[in-house]
Amino acid sequence: MIKIKQIFAAAVISLFALSGIYAEGEKLVKPQKPFDPEAPYAMHNWGFSFQRVTRIQKNTTRSNFVWKDDLVGAFYSCQTGNLPVDFLARLAVFYPLHCEFNKVEQKAKQVILYAFDVNIGPIWSIDIFEAFKLDLSPGIHYKYQISDKFHHNDLGLCAVVTAEFPVTKTFSVLLNGEFAYDFFNLGTNARMQKYDNMFTYGVDLGFRISKRGANKFYYVKNKTERAEAKEKAKERKEIAAEKKKERKAAAIEKREQNRQQKAEYKKALKEYKEAKKAQREAKKVKS
Repeated sequence: MIKIKQIFAAAVISLFALSGIYAEGEKLVKPQKPFDPEAPYAMHNWGFSFQRVTRIQKNTTRSNFVWKDDLVGAFYSCQTGNLPVDFLARLAVFYPLHCEFNKVEQKAKQVILYAFDVNIGPIWSIDIFEAFKLDLSPGIHYKYQISDKFHHNDLGLCAVVTAEFPVTKTFSVLLNGEFAYDFFNLGTNARMQKYDNMFTYGVDLGFRISKRGANKFYYVKNKTERAEAKEKAKERKEIAAEKKKERKAAAIEKREQNRQQKAEYKKALKEYKEAKKAQREAKKVKS
């Protein structure tokens, strides 16, 4: 009997000791840093890209020499948020799919041909009627391309215009349009074959998944968000109806004021005419 009591006491003491250790362990849990909605962050974009590169060499004795390359590939871009001025950095890698010289197709003799394109610049965004976001990013442009003859190093200015279509709170479809004009030809052909004009235009189709840069408006919503959206729409409709009633009441009041002013004016005019008439009659009597 004594052994059973001793075993029971030891079990109770062990239980209390373990609970104390567990409670002490809970106290040592590292606290979570609170979420700062105004802290700077970065968003990452991916997708497919197409570009057409045009290089023109001017001639005086004959028509200009024009090279056109069609490039297909993929892009990655990173843009900041919550900064005084946000920035966009974009990198695209391409394979030259088609090449023309003065509208004549050129067959590539080399197999290993590639190009990459870099854009860096500030970016500004505006919301268009809660249908999509429009981003504008002017910046510096650099392109490196290996062709059958030369290594091209081109440097200039560019503009990237992006239409963001928010599908869900964290997922967006991106449609980019890019135009670049390069001034400096830094490649191995800079002296042998100088290009007078070089410009690039292209389109990107990509996407973004970002919890930090969550969309303020989006198309696909869950049940709770749909209910909240309906409630907000109902509130907006009620507010609009109330404002319409107020405008209607104000218009009725203004019309009533105008009617009263006209009635008072007519009354005063009538009294004035009667007074003038009485004055004329009085003058006649005196004369």
